[in-house]
Amino acid sequence: NFNTVTHDCATGLYFDGWECRANITTCCAHDCLRSEDIKCAAANINLSKCPDLCVPEYYHCGAAGKHPIEKTCPVGQVFNTNPDLPFCLLEEFCEIPEVVN
Repeated sequence: NFNTVTHDCATGLYFDGWECRANITTCCAHDCLRSEDIKCAAANINLSKCPDLCVPEYYHCGAAGKHPIEKTCPVGQVFNTNPDLPFCLLEEFCEIPEVVN
């Protein structure tokens, strides 16, 4: 089961599940996936770089069996954390999944 946690951060800050942070690299390097560790299952699909964080960076698969390339959502948008809806959206609509024990 998942509960959703949403939080409004000031422009340029990202909510990491606990607090607003300024730098995506320092806030979530351990939570994010690395391109070189991913092989695309299919072409023309998008994947969340940081599945548990609302951040603008995401991966795009150009071809099956290849590593994805990093892309960035337009300014003011983040990549959706819901894997069934893999697209950019306004930050205020991004929901962070919280695992319920």
